[in-house]
Amino acid sequence: MTTVSLLRRFLLASLGATTLLSAIVAAAEAPRLTATGREYPLISPGAGEKDLRLTLPATLRATTIRTEVRAYDVSAGIAPKPLSTTTTPIPVATLSTTADTRDLTLKVDLPRLGLYDITFTALDTADEPVAAINVSCAAVPPRTEVGPADFATATHFGHTPTADDLESVPATLALIKLAGFSRIRDEVSWDTVERTPGAFVFGPHHDAYIRQAADLGLSPLIVLDFGNARAYPEAFKGTKGFPETAETRALFVRYATELVKRYGKQVRHWEVWNEPQAWGKPTNEHYTLLLKEVYAAIKKLDPLATVIGCGGGGAGGGPGGDYAAAVISHGGLDSMDAFSIHPYMTPPGTPDNGYGAWNSPIGRVSIPSVSQHLRRFIDNPKNLRSDGKKLGLWVTEYGAFTSPVSFVQGEPFQALFLTRAYLLARRHGTMDVLVWYDFRDDGTNPQNPEHNFGIIRKDYSPKPAYVATATLTHTLGDRPWKRAIMENATCAIHEYSNGDDDSVIAGWCVQSLYHELVNIRPKPGRYLLRDWQGGEQTIEIGEKGYLWKVRPLPQYLILQK
Repeated sequence: MTTVSLLRRFLLASLGATTLLSAIVAAAEAPRLTATGREYPLISPGAGEKDLRLTLPATLRATTIRTEVRAYDVSAGIAPKPLSTTTTPIPVATLSTTADTRDLTLKVDLPRLGLYDITFTALDTADEPVAAINVSCAAVPPRTEVGPADFATATHFGHTPTADDLESVPATLALIKLAGFSRIRDEVSWDTVERTPGAFVFGPHHDAYIRQAADLGLSPLIVLDFGNARAYPEAFKGTKGFPETAETRALFVRYATELVKRYGKQVRHWEVWNEPQAWGKPTNEHYTLLLKEVYAAIKKLDPLATVIGCGGGGAGGGPGGDYAAAVISHGGLDSMDAFSIHPYMTPPGTPDNGYGAWNSPIGRVSIPSVSQHLRRFIDNPKNLRSDGKKLGLWVTEYGAFTSPVSFVQGEPFQALFLTRAYLLARRHGTMDVLVWYDFRDDGTNPQNPEHNFGIIRKDYSPKPAYVATATLTHTLGDRPWKRAIMENATCAIHEYSNGDDDSVIAGWCVQSLYHELVNIRPKPGRYLLRDWQGGEQTIEIGEKGYLWKVRPLPQYLILQK
């Protein structure tokens, strides 16, 4: 059976319950219920009883709310049988309100860490459904510190905000930290802060997200981008928006300087431009000229700042190193501390296998092949900076959307795509930081891929990838890769360790979309077996080893002291 047909079966099995529930809800709906995920979070630290709020329309003729809680299983599918079913009367005071809507807070028990699907059904006096809503809810490991330094995610706070966007900043940043990310990538575009020549005005959203992120311990990576035809229409006429002349480069450098002056205490990482092959389309020479001037200006103000070049430019997002090589050939080696790539790998390819890259120096674009190729590129003596330092490598965009435009882009696949990418990046050690694109869905249209790259939805409800991230960061921590216990076309089993008594073994099947049975022989002892969403059991492993049922979503064996 082909990978694609296996994948179809995997996704249909794991998403079937969701589809069925959605159909039931659609049939039952008259007036809509609304569940809020910001003021009453749908993601919370730790298991136990949670408060969830429903907003009921005034026209709703219902007397009780039935709550059904279903758990997600080991394959990120929704179990058909509810864990619990409760019925809550709607208080008389709520029923008699004259407002357009009325709020009802419900108690919901999440018995263990993991992801849950909750169906709220409004029932009338005859116990007939009159409206319903499905919402996902998660209990994840509590966290007080930021996550590992190589885990980052993209946000869109820098876009022109609505009032709701401004209000969303604290809640979104808190969820980013809870997931275990340590960094965000965003932008403060030139034409949003200099709308008239020479007058720099920073919006409240810029200050809010940068300073609140820093207050939480999250490190912002800010992209310096694009042209500014709003303030300088004549200067940018016919240039596709890129500062190609000495005059426009000087103006761009002034903009970059203003940002460093304002945010230099909170921002220590700056990326020069975003995807130049798509935005502005400068020649390699023009890009390098801008990079040199921006680098010098930033370093003058903050010698310890990290300046990242290339902006994910190059064929296929630069995984072959072509854009970095071009910048170096034009004299830009000493004008970047690191370079960035955007190696999107469209499913059904996985991070392990990627996709075939015709006429490319690497043959396939996957996390292992890109890491190995760019390690050779970075280690090449010709690519050492004049101060003897090696270039860093940041993957500043990498992701997978969850849209039914393609059946292979389902939510379980996004979760395995994310977790395996980070585990493989840590295994190969070339990628200093991997930025998952992105954190929160940009919209609600299921047919628009650009609306569905987030690991939480627009309403703040979690997708499986969010819970998988929180479990991975909590489990892996900062442990470096130690060894490959098994690494072949069937299975990947890797040990990450800070020492003999501080070991985590991660395992998954590479091709199968069901499971593989493999016998491994780690150090004998007591282990905690943890699945992708935090479900646990204790096992004893002796001298004969352990027959492990590995699945597409990584599981973890954690040696107990």
